[in-house]
Amino acid sequence: MLINRAQHHHSKIKNGLTIIAAIFSGFFVSCDEPGYIGFYPKDPDLYIQVVDTFTVQTSTVWLDSIPTSGNGDLMIGRLTDPLSGQISSEAYFRIAFNASGALNLPADAIYDSISFKLKYNGYYYGDTSRQASFSVYRLAEDIVPRRLPPYQYDEDQISYFYKPDKLYNTSTFAKSPLPLGIWKFNPRPGFKDSLFLPIDQHLGREWFDLAKAGDDKLSKVESFLNYFKGLVIVPDPYYQGSIFGIQAENASLVLHYRKYENDVLKNFNYEFPIIRDNSQFNKIELNPESGHFNGISRGRAKTSRDTGNTALLQAGTGLAIRIEFPGLDHFREVEQHFVINLAELIVEPIAGTYTSIFPLPAELGLLVASRDNVPVGHLSSDYSDHINVAKLQLDDEFHRDTRYVFPVTSYIHQEIRRKEGNRNPLLLISAPDTYGKSFNRLSINGNQNARNKITLRIFYSRILGT
Repeated sequence: MLINRAQHHHSKIKNGLTIIAAIFSGFFVSCDEPGYIGFYPKDPDLYIQVVDTFTVQTSTVWLDSIPTSGNGDLMIGRLTDPLSGQISSEAYFRIAFNASGALNLPADAIYDSISFKLKYNGYYYGDTSRQASFSVYRLAEDIVPRRLPPYQYDEDQISYFYKPDKLYNTSTFAKSPLPLGIWKFNPRPGFKDSLFLPIDQHLGREWFDLAKAGDDKLSKVESFLNYFKGLVIVPDPYYQGSIFGIQAENASLVLHYRKYENDVLKNFNYEFPIIRDNSQFNKIELNPESGHFNGISRGRAKTSRDTGNTALLQAGTGLAIRIEFPGLDHFREVEQHFVINLAELIVEPIAGTYTSIFPLPAELGLLVASRDNVPVGHLSSDYSDHINVAKLQLDDEFHRDTRYVFPVTSYIHQEIRRKEGNRNPLLLISAPDTYGKSFNRLSINGNQNARNKITLRIFYSRILGT
């Protein structure tokens, strides 16, 4: 008879438990013992509880190739991050004729100069008060997108981040030994106007003479791209300050010249804009030896207990946090008759690890990984096909309740029915669209700490008398 009563109430539970859990969740007070809390409704066969003391195992994973091409932002700079280590970013790109067509110069045109025009995109990471030093080089080989096979020999998918005809943070191409320009300036990411930086005048004079002569190199796109393969902007190896962004759509090489109009000598310029396709990418290097994760290697995980009971994620460098829930098996064994109403993954950054120059990501995402740390897909939001994303909830007054909250009800409902050995870990990352153009990071404590860690909270209904 008790079984029949439980079955009778199951339809009511199914339709109303989410509402019930929402109503009563405000009255719950966490307890250390026995590790969950609950209340008894009038129906003695229904018992709703909350548990938030699951063991969440965390590790830091250094992911392999992350696509950085075609994102519209040139990221340049170098700094030492106190947590992740030394980071540098170089910007590769090609240029071509503008929409008006090839440069057409009259016979009486007079050469003036050549420069590189840039405009900030407003993003920076690190200390911009220090004078920046960069060199710009002509490329010695064509920028060719990397074609990765979609599957390895064992038929395991390579990576969620694999994209056809993309370039990655690990891609590189040969450059000429001598720079076309050396730039020293103080970055001003909030500056709205364009900057004009000097380029070797020999190049400008060469282009000017080729254009006046009607040479194919300066009149036909294909010939120009074969002749001039592109540029790379490289930070000085001794520069330690910041990484900042430049708008690709507003960056160009500018040839300045003069010509007569109605017997008046006037100034003119012709812009060679950046080609905004997958040949524009950022090469990002991380040397973790000077950070808290010394000894980490690409594709490998270091558990929180091996890194001072902390874990770290950072977009551009490819650092992610691996998450596993070993307590789900025990929960299933203890609570044999239950219905999950709501599950949340709460991520709390370590207070004091984020500042105005080392900010938190605006959004985080969740990926599903293989056992050997290869991201193989995204974790969908509850009852949706979209990637599960959580926005930053910033407590900028007391810094005690800063967090991200992921709804993971459908995921936990699925995983709790699997055995431990059949579960794939999750990867906590910055939102995927920030990879290649952001370095914001998040550091969390491991499960040995009571605060500033990752917590799995499950609201569930225990059905008594079954």
